[in-house]
Amino acid sequence: MSGACCVIKADLSRVVVVSDQGADAWSASDLSAGDAPTAGILSARARTASDWAASLSGVRKKLGVVCVDVEDIRCRWVRATGTAAPIVSAATRGLDQDWEAAVLPERVEPILKDDGSAFGKEAGGAGVAVLTVADALPRIFLDEMDKRGVRAGEVMSLWHGMARAWDDGKDGRLVCVLLGTNDGRLIWSWSRGGRLLAGGSAPIASGVGEDEGGSPEGRAARRISLDWLTWSVQLGLSPDVVVAVGAVAGRAAGALGEQWDGVALSTVDAEDAVGATMARLVRGSGGDASDARQVLVGLTGRPTRATRSAYRWGALGLAALAVAAIGVGVRLSGEAGRIRESASVVGEESKQRVVARFAGAESQPSIDLYLQQQVAKLQQGAKFQPPADPAPFYEELERLIGVIGGLNGVKLQSVTLGPTGTTSEFTVEVPDTRTGEELKKALRETPMAVAWSEQRSIGPRGSSETTMVFRGQF
Repeated sequence: MSGACCVIKADLSRVVVVSDQGADAWSASDLSAGDAPTAGILSARARTASDWAASLSGVRKKLGVVCVDVEDIRCRWVRATGTAAPIVSAATRGLDQDWEAAVLPERVEPILKDDGSAFGKEAGGAGVAVLTVADALPRIFLDEMDKRGVRAGEVMSLWHGMARAWDDGKDGRLVCVLLGTNDGRLIWSWSRGGRLLAGGSAPIASGVGEDEGGSPEGRAARRISLDWLTWSVQLGLSPDVVVAVGAVAGRAAGALGEQWDGVALSTVDAEDAVGATMARLVRGSGGDASDARQVLVGLTGRPTRATRSAYRWGALGLAALAVAAIGVGVRLSGEAGRIRESASVVGEESKQRVVARFAGAESQPSIDLYLQQQVAKLQQGAKFQPPADPAPFYEELERLIGVIGGLNGVKLQSVTLGPTGTTSEFTVEVPDTRTGEELKKALRETPMAVAWSEQRSIGPRGSSETTMVFRGQF
């Protein structure tokens, strides 16, 4: 990947662009406390954010990665009757009883295993890990950037970015990336080979309740540990190593290490954990745009300005083709008229030849009817004798192969099937005399079109194998 990268909230309340010139941030100021967002406000927010991002000198007409914050993204375990995307999407939406509660529509993207099947596939249904993403505003933001000549590459969630940035996938271990954000969240992702398996987050509360104790990171670690336990039961997996990015994540990773035995801990020093992740991600190699474990497929594969331009040119091409087809149709219509005229001339010449051949045809009211009568007279003469039905070669060969195939060690050497009244023959090699007798018995007991009979047997000296020749007629 190359170019700057961008981290956005799903509601576009904050946009951060990381480039070689540093990090720049933009925050929306179009709503006061307690105000409800409207479609007009959100649409204007997307335009304002795209104007700001496109004006940055570090963008240079390209965003290598656009990363959507997971604050409004959920990673869930869903059991559906199948693994097709529409079935999984319907099953996921069925879990949300109050559909009207969501301000923005959500897109459902299943996360599948390495072999392409769903997690936990069973006879009674399939368990699938899915991401539900409110992608309406990110899609508008990307379209607005496209209008301003800024092309976006891969679009992914922050979970995807964490997995791609910190899981090198060299040893096939299940890697957990733990990341602390500046707004007081602890975000985690499970991945293998840089491909996302599951993700979640927990707030780092600074206050201590009556029943809670310890540091804020320790309390967040306990909540995350419960999430891990649930996902471990569903996936049958548990993390082998925890990569903690930033000091906050490092303290939480220490608490998790005490609760999960055998998990290796690795810490990365970073003042801005999200910025360090984006910087590392943009230096890495690109992923598969059709793999939901590496990108948000719906946003990455969205139609762009180039796609729409291709559609427009395609439509113009179809219009030109339609005009050409009309021209061809007009020419064919004229050609058809000439063919009808030629057919009329040929018909008249044919009638003249008939009159010359049959002297009585000229005096008939209808030459066509007269010719039909002449044909009927000819048909009343010698009757056509159709040939006899062909012998059932294919059926007999199929039955013969079925009989031979039912005996162990019998090898078909050759087969010749002749027409009715001629001799047909096949030669087989049998391992011993007993098998030969079984073959003759099977031929007698199986309904065959040919009455096969053994003609001779040839057995080489010192060998139990025998060549048998059978003949018969249809």
